Amino acid sequence: IPKMIERLNIGDCDFVNGSRLYDKDTIAGISRPTAWRRILNGISTYIIRAMSGYYSSDSQSGFRAYTYRIVKGLRFASIDYAWNAEGYIRLHQLKARIGEVSVKTVWTPPSNPDKHHATVFYGIKVLGRLFLIWVGLIR
Repeated sequence: IPKMIERLNIGDCDFVNGSRLYDKDTIAGISRPTAWRRILNGISTYIIRAMSGYYSSDSQSGFRAYTYRIVKGLRFASIDYAWNAEGYIRLHQLKARIGEVSVKTVWTPPSNPDKHHATVFYGIKVLGRLFLIWVGLIR
């Protein structure tokens, strides 16, 4: 949190993302994220880059800091995990300047590795909603 606040105080960004992907080493004895998590995170991060025009190494991180100006302007349509991705589209609409800092993460095993199919279907649903937000059909 101090690194994020420090970055906001520098004044070169309105939003700071805490990227879990800068530190590729083992953290606290727990291994890296599963291959499945890396693949899905990579795909979603690439799509968010294309939709928002913003580079983020980890668009799915929920560790974020915003300036007051941005908080006042944010209006989310998503009520589930899609808010992570929707945030970048909303930030683009607000012409926010973004920055990133590294954060340490302890990767835990998936709660149920057999539910990969549900994750894919959920991702497709979220992608559809994000497209509607992106084109302005959902405000």
